[in-house]
Amino acid sequence: MDITIRQAVLRNFLGNSPDWYKLAIIAFLIINPLVLFYQSFCRRLDAGY
Repeated sequence: MDITIRQAVLRNFLGNSPDWYKLAIIAFLIINPLVLFYQSFCRRLDAGY
């Protein structure tokens, strides 16, 4: 069976950790820049930056 690059990256990302942990890390990597971008428009939001 041939494995694609995408499948290899998903399989090897964070090694043998559980899938929920991998998804949480990816979600935080996506959400943090969005919060930082949103914070520049809304000064009341304190995200710790």
